[in-house]
Amino acid sequence: MSVNPKLDATVVIASYNSGDVLLWCLEKLSDQSHPYEQFEVVVVLDGSTDGSKTALDKLSTPFTLKVVEQENRGKPASINRGVLSAVGKYLVFIDADILVNRQFVANHLAWHDRGDVVTGPIPLAEAESPTSFLTDGVKEWADEHFAEMSNLAGPITATQMYGGNFSVLLEDYKRVGGYREELTRSDDYNLGKKFIDAGLKIVFCPDAIGAQVYDKTIPGWCRDFYVDGRCNMLMVQQFPEIKRDVRLGHYYPVSVTKRILRRLIIYRTPLGDLIVGVAQFVLERMRRMGSRSKFLAACNGVIGDALYFRGVYEVLGDRQTFLDFVAEDSDGADSE
Repeated sequence: MSVNPKLDATVVIASYNSGDVLLWCLEKLSDQSHPYEQFEVVVVLDGSTDGSKTALDKLSTPFTLKVVEQENRGKPASINRGVLSAVGKYLVFIDADILVNRQFVANHLAWHDRGDVVTGPIPLAEAESPTSFLTDGVKEWADEHFAEMSNLAGPITATQMYGGNFSVLLEDYKRVGGYREELTRSDDYNLGKKFIDAGLKIVFCPDAIGAQVYDKTIPGWCRDFYVDGRCNMLMVQQFPEIKRDVRLGHYYPVSVTKRILRRLIIYRTPLGDLIVGVAQFVLERMRRMGSRSKFLAACNGVIGDALYFRGVYEVLGDRQTFLDFVAEDSDGADSE
């Protein structure tokens, strides 16, 4: 589709069984300072079976709302599909669990005077997220990310991109080819690298706030780490120069606990699988009880780390290739 000169922006949202959170997201977009006739919203339902389509059909919004349905193909494919329906000059991307501030769209557009790609902060939506050691960790990461982005001494790198809150010209998104669809995680890092290689400047707008509602289970969190490892490896195969910017470039040094658990879990030993299963069961029960134990958070982190490197290992295909790869340019001289 060609750009509609009357529309400044298209907000694109990919959703998979997001339920009420998607409606909260759209409610925030219905309270924007930017004129509603000057932006549209495209929601792509990625194989959703939770009644989202029925709920959206009944929804009245002050902006034009387009709803696209497709079979479940993952977020990158959903975003690319949504862009096909976009006619705004700029694309503004948010996740379905993001609650934006009132000046969100206006701030994104204003900051394009400073850069080609605008990213914004993603603090934890504390009131809407369940309290647990898991959300405590998400909040800590988000706060550290905000501090890092607010005090950068140099240009923003590909791995500082966050796909849940950024904007870019429609024509620039199409020019770089959009998301790499097989990367169901780390897709934003890959896209950031393509933006940078195309000569686009990425800037951080601290006032384009998109708070994240985080309500993920421990098994879901662990699966994310495993898929992150696979996708990081696929991305580094495409762009070897960013290896040091992601976790797989920092396998060493390693603690004794991590060393033992990695050996058991990465190679899918029966004991390793048992440890993962028991850990997920116990940690999920404690998460649901609202535990904020730092010890449990540390245990969760060690399991996630091993699952991440399992994903890396399975892309590479054999143990020696994996060990040689993680040893290259490592932070220490450890060996296994």
